[in-house]
Amino acid sequence: SLYWVIKGVILVRQKIVKLDEVDRGGGIRRGGIGVDPELHRTENGPRRPCQGWRSLEGKAAPRDLPRARANDDLPPALMAALAEIGVR
Repeated sequence: SLYWVIKGVILVRQKIVKLDEVDRGGGIRRGGIGVDPELHRTENGPRRPCQGWRSLEGKAAPRDLPRARANDDLPPALMAALAEIGVR
């Protein structure tokens, strides 16, 4: 999965469904990542600034939120503050 980092907090993940080779002209080939459109809310996971996403494995990856909490709409700043003190 790709884990989306928003304002320093991992909030959602998307399943990787394919990897492609992409040619956007000029003969330069790049890697393309195909993701499932469904977003899965995750536990708050504070992260240092990065380019917006990370691929994490095993214990480094935050768990999905339980279904009962998947629709929580807390502001990102509040989620970041809660994650910083260990509240998931």
